[in-house]
Amino acid sequence: MECSELQRLRKCIVDVIKELPHANEYIPIKWLKFEKALEVVLDEGQKKDHFGARQMDRLRKFVTVLDFLHDQRIVIHFDDNVELNKLVVLDPQWLIDVFKTVM
Repeated sequence: MECSELQRLRKCIVDVIKELPHANEYIPIKWLKFEKALEVVLDEGQKKDHFGARQMDRLRKFVTVLDFLHDQRIVIHFDDNVELNKLVVLDPQWLIDVFKTVM
């Protein structure tokens, strides 16, 4: 049996999770597979990717999932900027570290 403090903490955590913007959204299984594939790429040491014009046509199909992953802070992708929309930062911490060295 759990102590009452642990039960209260568990309830507080669940209540906070329910308030998160994406908590009640349906997430397609393909998106989760895409996220797992990105994790494999990260494990291989790749921090960012830059797409050429031909690859961008294929990437446009993934804009919705990239926006979702961007909102989740899993990747950084700016689809509203012509100069930056070809770039996907796979490791946000890497970008933060780059900015820290510049500052």
